[in-house]
This record gives sequence, C-alpha cells and structure tokens, in this order.
Amino acid sequence: MQAYSKVGMSDAQLKMLNSNPMFRGHIILWWSLISVVLFFGYLLWLKRYFKIPASAPSDAHLAQLG
Repeated sequence: MQAYSKVGMSDAQLKMLNSNPMFRGHIILWWSLISVVLFFGYLLWLKRYFKIPASAPSDAHLAQLG
C-alpha cells in the first residue's frame, strides 16, 4: 500500500484497495503458482507433438542405390 500512496492515490482509493480480499493473504500468490504449474504441464503435454523428424537419407546415399 505504501507504493500506491507514493504514486499519488487518494486515501479513499487506498482504503478501497485495502478492503479487497485479493490483496490480503496470499491468494494472488497461490493462484499464480497454480497457473504456472498448469502452464508448464500443458507445455510438457504439448511437447510430444513437436518431435524432430528422423533425418532423411542424403543424396549421396540415394546415388549409391540407383
């Protein structure tokens, strides 16, 4: 709240922000952690669709065959 008061917010605005339950406790912290864990889980799940394809035979190898 000190940062908000230094920015120039009025006392009424500071009281309104302070009465918000989201700023009390660690609700924002927990929601952020849950969101990050879900995001990285999604990235791990998505990783299987972006595998590097097996390398194609080179032209030298094809020339030996034909």
